[in-house]
Amino acid sequence: MALRLSSLARKGLFRRVQISSRKGHGMLPPSRCLSSAALLDHLQLLKKQNIEIQHEFMNDKKYTQSFSTAATHIEDEQEEEEQVDSVTARANVKMNVLNHAKMEADEAKKLYKSSISSTSNDGMREKWIEKEVALADAYAKAIKYIAKLRKKDVARKSQILLDDMIQRHESIQEESNFFIGNGDTIFSDRTVMDLLNAISQEPPKRMEVDPLRNGIPVPNMKDFSNVLHSWASSKVKRKGIYAESLLYRMIELAFFYPENFEMPDSKTFGLVVKCYAGSTLKEARTRIMKIHKVHERLAMNNIHGIEKDSPYLLMHSIKSVTNYSNQDEMELVDDWFGRLHHYTMQNQRDFSEMEAIDLTGTYTSIIRGYSKLRQPGSAEKSFKALQRMLEVSKSSNSLASIEMKLNAYNMVLSAMGVRNSADMYFKKVDLLESMIKEADDLHTSTPYPTDQSFSSCLRAISFLEDYQEVTEQIEKLLAVYESLVDDGKIEGSPKPYNTAMEVYARVMGKEKESMQDLLAICDKLCERMEIMQPSIKPDNFTKLSLLKVCQLDDGVEQNRLHRLNRSRELFADICNKDELNDKATFYFMKCIVNNESNTTDKKEQIIELFRQACSEGLVSADVLKVLKINTSMDEYVEIVGNGRLANSWIRNVTSGLALYTDGTMGGEGKNARRKGKSSSGWAKKQAMATKKFKKERESKGKRRRW
Repeated sequence: MALRLSSLARKGLFRRVQISSRKGHGMLPPSRCLSSAALLDHLQLLKKQNIEIQHEFMNDKKYTQSFSTAATHIEDEQEEEEQVDSVTARANVKMNVLNHAKMEADEAKKLYKSSISSTSNDGMREKWIEKEVALADAYAKAIKYIAKLRKKDVARKSQILLDDMIQRHESIQEESNFFIGNGDTIFSDRTVMDLLNAISQEPPKRMEVDPLRNGIPVPNMKDFSNVLHSWASSKVKRKGIYAESLLYRMIELAFFYPENFEMPDSKTFGLVVKCYAGSTLKEARTRIMKIHKVHERLAMNNIHGIEKDSPYLLMHSIKSVTNYSNQDEMELVDDWFGRLHHYTMQNQRDFSEMEAIDLTGTYTSIIRGYSKLRQPGSAEKSFKALQRMLEVSKSSNSLASIEMKLNAYNMVLSAMGVRNSADMYFKKVDLLESMIKEADDLHTSTPYPTDQSFSSCLRAISFLEDYQEVTEQIEKLLAVYESLVDDGKIEGSPKPYNTAMEVYARVMGKEKESMQDLLAICDKLCERMEIMQPSIKPDNFTKLSLLKVCQLDDGVEQNRLHRLNRSRELFADICNKDELNDKATFYFMKCIVNNESNTTDKKEQIIELFRQACSEGLVSADVLKVLKINTSMDEYVEIVGNGRLANSWIRNVTSGLALYTDGTMGGEGKNARRKGKSSSGWAKKQAMATKKFKKERESKGKRRRW
């Protein structure tokens, strides 16, 4: 970065340093604005001259902080630039080496051809071959580093280098059907089928290799793989087409020149599918199916390195499916997943590679797809996928490895909660218990359940009909959760207790008899939380749950007063801790409506809460509805006006939103895209009236003191 500074800037900077050092100051004035490069040079010059500047910096604290922050930012920025520049620099070096190697190889070739008539030209030929070998190495390294660049069109550039490397081998004379030309690929499914039919012939067609070219390397599998990886990371829309064309070029070369080129293996086929999986091309699914057919044809011909149901091919094929709600795609996933799992479990000791294939992401993506489906049978499918995941993780498998992830369990628990049945709750509990048992086993990678896992199970308790059974199951799950927290296996959280309150409110809120004890039970849960976990305090969700309980009316006047006072305490606490949101406002308004006996006071409090909601931007559809129900139509129109709600009234709403004073989001004759302004001016008038009242009160107080 410092090297980019112009000589004029360097002279000016040096002059300023000289002036500052003459005056006895060890720093530049804070008003001076230095560039990043100049700032670094300034630091270096100060170090060289050993100028004591620490005392001056301490006197100007603000300058010290800004100076150090700027220096830190420059260092981080420079480090990032160096990482990017190092790859670019290496690629440039490799290209320079390649160009130099080309010149040397061409020169050596000319000298060799000119000495063919001579009797002693063996030395010239050896020198030429040596230069060609060096050139092949330069091509391979240039392809590798060009493919690593994060720049536009690097995949195409790396493939052009690969094609150039192939064409330099003069014995490769045939015209390929799979070259990239004019920005597009020249191949059709018919040419692919012709090639596959030719491969199936006995004996296969072979081309003669020029004996003079023996010893000169051609691209190996790694060179092709580097280009394919470059296409896979590219953002080109048709990258799958280009990668598929390169795949068929590899097959073609291996068929015609088996002594020089290798057939692509299943891993290479998987890379091509990966290019389609990350593409927005409409024909991607069709092309992936074509690749599967080609792979099967080659597997039937017993081509080395190609195995039917190879995990490399199937794992990328499965990840290419994104729409599980589509019946055809769902059937594809079911088929591919079944074949993948069967192959993985049946070929445990036949795998020769040192590293096992990590299938964690593949199995997790399948579980995610099933759990998001929210359709009959999807919960069972996600559970089955999790069981298969466990099978692979437990097996002594040298082919594949799986690390059990927490999100996989939580997604299955969430999917099982879609079906509102008591039977599904007990299945969730069984899964939770098995998860804890697996986690206790040191030989497995299964994690312990978290607060989210327990909350998912607790939420399903509300589907039980018997109140006594609900209480027992909540106590059972909370006891298990607390034991894990006490043992230090998981971190404590208020989330399970909040969920337990929601369940109690849902179950006990159905009948007025059970409502009488509801608030006391929830308050005990709060006390239990603080006793069992002193470091964990009730959070905003805890207070919201308690407010929801306070809004329920059991018909007992004494209890109404207690609930009203409790709700005021909770709401004041929420406001004091700056945790106010539209849900808290709505729940507290409902508490006022259901527990305040005085009609006039009720209306005044509702209007005051609405005014507060307007100033905070928390007027949700529910808040607006409560105001409308508890005021007359004239009062309502005077407060909110007609038409669009003020944009400032709804800016912080997180729940149900209303854009218009009638509580809707739009409709005929309404422009929902326009930003609203208050048509009543009520909030502004209220603010002005309050301000005027305060001034009058202050002036009266002054007169009295006088």
